[in-house]
Amino acid sequence: MKFEEFYEKIKSKVQDSEEDLKKEYDELLANEKDIHSSLTEEAQQDRALRRLQMSLKRQLKSPAVTFEGRVVGVGDLIDTMIKKRAEALSKFRENPDQAVEDKVTNTDGVPLDLIETFKTGKKNFNFGKPMKEHSWMRTVIAKVSKKGEGKPKTAIITLNDDVAKQDIPLFKPVSFKALDKSMEGSDTYQLNGSTLTKFKVDETLEIPEISKILDAFQKIELNQLTEWHNKHQGNYNIITKIEGDVSMLRLEPTATGSRMMVLEDGENLDDLESEGTVVWIPKNLDIDFAEQSRVVVLGRTGLGKKRNEDGSFSQEPGNATMNAYGIFAIPEFKISVETKEVTQENSEPKQEDW
Repeated sequence: MKFEEFYEKIKSKVQDSEEDLKKEYDELLANEKDIHSSLTEEAQQDRALRRLQMSLKRQLKSPAVTFEGRVVGVGDLIDTMIKKRAEALSKFRENPDQAVEDKVTNTDGVPLDLIETFKTGKKNFNFGKPMKEHSWMRTVIAKVSKKGEGKPKTAIITLNDDVAKQDIPLFKPVSFKALDKSMEGSDTYQLNGSTLTKFKVDETLEIPEISKILDAFQKIELNQLTEWHNKHQGNYNIITKIEGDVSMLRLEPTATGSRMMVLEDGENLDDLESEGTVVWIPKNLDIDFAEQSRVVVLGRTGLGKKRNEDGSFSQEPGNATMNAYGIFAIPEFKISVETKEVTQENSEPKQEDW
């Protein structure tokens, strides 16, 4: 059976266009030619159609919805089990009998799953059993619309486990499937990933340019960021946008893998004393610009520590910082990264003032 004949038979049952399905079929056929090169061309075509049919059948059973737009922020990959396991092991070390009685660990000190019912109301069948070694989570920010529907909205997408570990294209036009958990009438999409969630780049989509999409986010001036943070802290649906000139890039990662950048607003040319705004960059974000570039940053705010006169950090709260999810270097103000030959001299770590 040829693809065209297959599409005629199933087109009334699916929402995907013939063009989209042909593209998926061509990808499967190319894969079949690669992994099953010994098959005849006709057999490879039959296998590609069979795989496409199985994929469509699975999708029709899923409540996942197709979205189109651009991803503008990708959070760091977080293992939510680290803290839970550490707390359970600490309780076992302090008082093994109490930890076992409270069902925090078993008698061997293995942490146990304490969640009896999920927030969704579903029963946790792993309750009371050994806690998973890892539980991965990632937050993705996008500006998207449901396929074939109206005005784009900001989407906050929560991905878990293997779905969270995939490479996610930043700033490119993409389509993907996700579970819509949004409140009715909300101006923001709250989406959860599913096993079908894969971000596919599609340059044929009619999506506004990234600069126009970023303009749709409210910009907070750097000198107002601390006030903004204090007003909105604890609201994880708030996505903050700032813009500034990069006065410093510290690419040596911290213990958690983050790098640091300092932004200046450039308003006062005679200002040589201000500390600037610290931006923490997770290891998953590429840095394709140099110091003195002007950038737009999307992310969530945090609160830094106040500095003492000697430059050390105190325990008092200081100015707001940013945890970056996406960094876009404005093309007309971007300074490209220079590639230098690595020698023993320039590869030695340097002492920084920060």
